[in-house]
Amino acid sequence: MESGKMTLENQVVYGSSLTDGIIDIIRTQAKRKDIEIQFHNLNANLDCYIRTDPVRVKQVFINLLSNAVKFTSEGGLVLCEVECQGHTDMTSHCVIKVKDTGIGMSEEFLKNGVFKAFSQEHSTDTVNQGTGLGLLIAKMLVELMGGTIEVESELGSGTEFIVHMDFERVEKAQAEQEIHEAQAESGSAMDSLKGCKILIVEDYQLNAEIATKLLQKAGCIVTWKSNGQEGVEEFEQSKPHDYDLILMDMRMPVMDGLEATKRIRAMDRPDAKKIPIIAMTANAYIADMEISREAGMNAHISKPINLKRMYETIAMQLQTSHESKEK
Repeated sequence: MESGKMTLENQVVYGSSLTDGIIDIIRTQAKRKDIEIQFHNLNANLDCYIRTDPVRVKQVFINLLSNAVKFTSEGGLVLCEVECQGHTDMTSHCVIKVKDTGIGMSEEFLKNGVFKAFSQEHSTDTVNQGTGLGLLIAKMLVELMGGTIEVESELGSGTEFIVHMDFERVEKAQAEQEIHEAQAESGSAMDSLKGCKILIVEDYQLNAEIATKLLQKAGCIVTWKSNGQEGVEEFEQSKPHDYDLILMDMRMPVMDGLEATKRIRAMDRPDAKKIPIIAMTANAYIADMEISREAGMNAHISKPINLKRMYETIAMQLQTSHESKEK
């Protein structure tokens, strides 16, 4: 898609905090299927600062690990393994492997379907398995960050994804200064959200729980609905101006975010046309942003959530909404 390119927003983060955050999210998901998650650091120094896009890195490995959990039977094992294969100046050359004991994939599916959107394998040896968009997005992001991704699998013997990726290390003094500046900006936006009433419309419970906790940390009052139809009904049944803002997932069962937004905008009530609606999606294409705006959305944030970006986007939309009411 020429008009839709994923972008990176690099910032300084602590290596072990990034990996711990990814594993914690996957452990929560795996616990529901009694799947064991193991993280092996073979020789990488994770106790250092690196410059990368933490949201995109999380997106890659949460997608890979979620896929592994999805296709691993109850009581199975999913392993994430990190190894540093060398250094060049301040750059570490790493390989990260995601292995599972799941149902595996056929040789034909590996060659022709695994990294294609919504590909599905039909086999007498396995249940039908579809890749959705997760693996395609993971591949695109890895390549955007200058890395490569490979996959090895065999029916009935599990799957292994191998990601080669470079990470820029940052000296402690410089890193702490940049982090302090970023936190000051984020804190200012966070302070402006206290008491804000937000409706989250998101079908994936884990994403909703994460967003809710982050918003409650800023003092927001949050209501969650699990699909577009429920979101429309909740807004319709609320009193005018009960909600200050809506976070709307794009892809949901029953009714997607685009249709839900159109229906809200079409309601005959004073706040329907003006309430800020922010799209949330893993498909961070410029084209998606254009489609969401055409449906009546005001802004667009990508998943997994970048805390600073979410606070800033909500604060900006609330300010714009407040100014329009005063006119």
